Amino acid sequence: MKGWIAGLAAVVGLSLAVPASAQAPQNRVFQATYSVSVYGLTGGELNLDVRISGDSYTGTLRQRATGLMRTAVGDAQDYDASARGVITATAVRPTTYTHTGGSRDRTVTVNFSASDVVTVANPPMNMGNPPATRAQRMGSTDQISSFVHMMVAPGEADPCNRTIRVFDGRARFDLVMTPNGTRNVNNRAFRGEARRCSVTYRAIAGLTDEPPTGDNMTFLFGRLENGLWAPLRIEWPTDDAGMAVIQARSIASS
Repeated sequence: MKGWIAGLAAVVGLSLAVPASAQAPQNRVFQATYSVSVYGLTGGELNLDVRISGDSYTGTLRQRATGLMRTAVGDAQDYDASARGVITATAVRPTTYTHTGGSRDRTVTVNFSASDVVTVANPPMNMGNPPATRAQRMGSTDQISSFVHMMVAPGEADPCNRTIRVFDGRARFDLVMTPNGTRNVNNRAFRGEARRCSVTYRAIAGLTDEPPTGDNMTFLFGRLENGLWAPLRIEWPTDDAGMAVIQARSIASS
């Protein structure tokens, strides 16, 4: 979960657009840079690139520690990830997810199919206690695809009205999202009304440490001209480091 939170991610303004469900399939591009901060001090940067072509998508995520955090941990929190899959009328379905990095420079690949969801790790890794079962893995999405799901919001008019089943190759958890009003945003990344989501993290299996505090997580999404819901800001409380924040610094879309 720590890696997923640092890599939001997770998971990426201009004006309101017609609902995505009313648009014909099209090519869409989303690129964003995010800062990661704790106690108001920036300690990391994320770069998210999502490309949608008809009913297919690809996504890449680059995570780097910066500043004092990099001095403290070096490249132990640096990751590069990618995902691909298809978008249906009601779901986002990944086919492959891969991430590389961390203190052991491990490569983790997750293959999603109609019969199973399988992890291959090199070097091998502990699969958590208890490890996620096949039934728990089925129907899940990886970290990048989970944000594609939020951005496209298949079958819904509101990105906050859903529960997303996430499997990162080891940890299996749910993000339970409920609408919680709107907020006006005016910064260099986005200007306009944003949807506010209350999000609860629900641990399922494959954990290697204590589940994070997740009852007070907040996501903000802004609608772009291309119909995607852009992740603008993510806040979550930590046990020992106060409020952690991922904030969009720049967004480009077409």
